[in-house]
Amino acid sequence: MHSLRDYVVKRDCSLSGILFFSAVIFTRAPFSEESPEWHPWQHINSLIFKRRPISASIKDILKKAHEHVRSKAGRYSWYRDQDSRPSEGQIRRVSNLLRDNFEYSTSPRTNVEEIERCIKHVTQEQFEALDLLQDNRRLVFKGPAGTGKTFLAMESAFRATHEGKSVLFLCFNNLLGDWLKAEVSSVSGDKSRFRCGTFHSLLMEISGERRPRDEPEYWQKYLLLQAAEKLLQDDRTYPHFDVLIVDEAQDLMRDEYLDVLDLVLKDGLAGGQWALFWDFERQAIYSPEDIAATTRGLQYIGSSRNSVGKSA
Repeated sequence: MHSLRDYVVKRDCSLSGILFFSAVIFTRAPFSEESPEWHPWQHINSLIFKRRPISASIKDILKKAHEHVRSKAGRYSWYRDQDSRPSEGQIRRVSNLLRDNFEYSTSPRTNVEEIERCIKHVTQEQFEALDLLQDNRRLVFKGPAGTGKTFLAMESAFRATHEGKSVLFLCFNNLLGDWLKAEVSSVSGDKSRFRCGTFHSLLMEISGERRPRDEPEYWQKYLLLQAAEKLLQDDRTYPHFDVLIVDEAQDLMRDEYLDVLDLVLKDGLAGGQWALFWDFERQAIYSPEDIAATTRGLQYIGSSRNSVGKSA
């Protein structure tokens, strides 16, 4: 802060009476540490950053800064309550001094080279991720939206199918499920060993339901119970898949959902082959109860027990 103030004042001495103060914004950390090195109001943690307009938070910091300096009148003899607040013109001058206006354009060739570099880097990472699936029977792939998880999931499913394995490829969202089915239908090869769709369409197929009811209770409880009962009564009523692949897996991390998946995967979740493609960033939009359920889901798939089988 002091170096910035010196820089500004050396270039425009009329700004010497303005109050300069510092603060830190933690955009991703719920920072709450206390120290004699800073005041409690000198930071904006991630919770405040997400819940309040940044302008309101900065105004609060400036207000606290003026109150602090005003309370130390003997130490800051140069401070004047009104004169130490910048005018609109002074704000513009400070802004221009710290960030000059300039234009910088890259050549078309540079743009093309950068795109090619990014594609090569991403493609290499994707191949490495696919190779991981070849060498490991159980994997969780994590990444935010737009990082190519869905395409990785599809390619890993196609590879497993070409190896002669039966594949169950699931998601939660209906729109994503329709898109995945359309993509699968356009790919050549044996599709009889490749079952693709939403988790709830799987439940309907197992339970034999033909006319779904537009009721939350139907989708959240009834359909689950019907499918689980069918599988527990006779596990030959539905094929056991060699490989389970789930896209946007964070939406399916519920004990009761995992119980069903455990029953349709050869050797279950504890011993079978599966890959979960996961967006951990999206957990921020869930309630604490949802996040707790997700944590239990991770613990479940890492355990060696079959809770449905034992409870039955």
